[in-house]
Amino acid sequence: MALSPDMTERLEQALFDATALVTSETTVGTAFFIDDTRLLTCAHVVGGFDEISVKYRDITLQCSVEDRDEVLDVAVLRAPQGVADPTAVLLHDDPPRPGQPIVTYGFPLNAVTGSRDAKDVRTDATTRWREASTGITTMVELGGTRIQKGMSGGPVLNLANGGVVGIVRYSYDPGREEGGGAIPIAACLSRFPTVRASFDTPARSTRRWQQVLGPAGLDELTRDITGARTDRAPESTIVDIRLTGDRTGWKVTLDGCLPVSALTDLEAADIAAAVFSWASRRGNLTDDELGVLGRMLFRVLMPAPIEAEFDNIRQRTVGPLMVQLNLSAAPTLQDVPWEYAKGAGRRALAADPELALVRVSDSPRPGRVHHRPQPRPVISRDRKGHPDRPIRAAIVVAQPRNLEKSLPPPDASITSPRRTAYSPWPSMETLHKRLVNFISPADDNNDEFEIVSQQNPNFLLNPSLNQLDDGLRLMQPAGLDVLHLVGFGRLRRDRVGELAFADEFDRSITSWQRTDDVLDVITRGVPPTILVVQLGLLPPTMEEEPLGLSAFLPALGEGILAIVGAGGALHADLYDPFNKFLYAELRAGRTIEAAVQLARERLTRPTLGDPGLYGTFMACTTSRAKDIRLVQPRPLERPRLLGERTGP
Repeated sequence: MALSPDMTERLEQALFDATALVTSETTVGTAFFIDDTRLLTCAHVVGGFDEISVKYRDITLQCSVEDRDEVLDVAVLRAPQGVADPTAVLLHDDPPRPGQPIVTYGFPLNAVTGSRDAKDVRTDATTRWREASTGITTMVELGGTRIQKGMSGGPVLNLANGGVVGIVRYSYDPGREEGGGAIPIAACLSRFPTVRASFDTPARSTRRWQQVLGPAGLDELTRDITGARTDRAPESTIVDIRLTGDRTGWKVTLDGCLPVSALTDLEAADIAAAVFSWASRRGNLTDDELGVLGRMLFRVLMPAPIEAEFDNIRQRTVGPLMVQLNLSAAPTLQDVPWEYAKGAGRRALAADPELALVRVSDSPRPGRVHHRPQPRPVISRDRKGHPDRPIRAAIVVAQPRNLEKSLPPPDASITSPRRTAYSPWPSMETLHKRLVNFISPADDNNDEFEIVSQQNPNFLLNPSLNQLDDGLRLMQPAGLDVLHLVGFGRLRRDRVGELAFADEFDRSITSWQRTDDVLDVITRGVPPTILVVQLGLLPPTMEEEPLGLSAFLPALGEGILAIVGAGGALHADLYDPFNKFLYAELRAGRTIEAAVQLARERLTRPTLGDPGLYGTFMACTTSRAKDIRLVQPRPLERPRLLGERTGP
């Protein structure tokens, strides 16, 4: 339901009438009524005070701080009884979709005199999503507007449906129209019981809001004519795209709100052949050729009926949409780089920040029982944001010395026309040191990760398969959250996959072990939650094909919840930026689906030197595992909080 101009004007006036000025010795900010006596604002506005002055309709109230959460950066204020008929807003827990119009009121400081005399300011903006995850760090971004000092704590009204959906928190630049961000109301509901009560059963002071919206508007906010919450189910945020068949013919089914099926044009064999031929040599394609490949893959993956229904689901979905590409019934299509799929006028599916593209595989190894994985509990944080326990990670670098010496020199290892040179192939020690720095940077002052493999390096640096087994056993029963495997894989002519390990008796010699045997070792006992696979280029003297990530996917049915890596072998230099971004997102508390999507999106930026690299990396899960998170989101750290100190 679109708000009429008259409704918009009346709601904006009600929003203005619900807003109050917050002042203290050190800060100025904004608050707004949510029921007869309670107001919401930001915790950094009230600081450490237990009472704070609130000016509402020319009356100064001494409000108590009823509850606060510094991590979420929200405070609940309690006004004294007897406030004369305040106007309270009607809260809504669905964040606005990207591009929807919003408005907020606040009390910015006088930038010229530095006076605390404040004047209400109306600010228009559009909304953006900063990340594809849920939790306290999912911020509603306010784009294309000037968010000034003192507006922190103000209400964010979604003009598309009439609900107040957020609390203004930060500005990118208070002096310029660069926007800022707001805390979603949905993030407050589980933390503050009083806010939840006001949300579920609106107070008498919200009747003005209800009268403006009317029955149709209240239904849009999933409320009845009394304003009470109804039981209408929320929109799905997951859509499944299933492929069945092989490279000669396949069927695409979109399984979302309304399943749709379509069969590709099987007469267009030349197009299909071109797609798979180009996909196999994508490392040698120019940017223009990658664009053509992306459009061809998109058309194969989303014939017109599928694309139309996908767009319908996307429009109905609030917030980021997870796209699950299920290839369980199409094993020969596993090695196709679907991550490059890019429709005309669209961003690539794997690099669109409003999506999270993951592959799904439910194909266990022959003779194995596919059991439901038991996720480890998500690590919680205390009020200051410190995790209750570190994320346990182990690094395995399987690079036998004789194989290391035969690796290609820099010039011979170039696989992309966008690169002109690589560094010499790094030693085992250098690879390990790089990963340690990406997982737990020394200058990041983080306490999220503990690299447990450093306690037993002899077992996990250039190990034999038995030593790998012994090293992982030492980490039981606590198990691992992340196992990062660096090595080399090959596909024999009989299509059996193998990985390179050190010989049992001479660690300078390579012993090739079947992938199945390696997976047996990794999944024994308590398997890691996430397996990150990093396979390097094979020596030019070897005739075997490099091993693809699809060889590891059966382990998803044996306790591992997600497998992340490149679709094929790459030079170590190409893994570095992806690893850096991936672990930064995991430390911040993103889900693995969101972390991989955001890392790929950052790889599209030309400053990295290879904007076509993003489509190489993929995240794979099972249909039984969704929203895989290791630690609760880290509290957002922004340099410009809006209820800033007024003194020096």
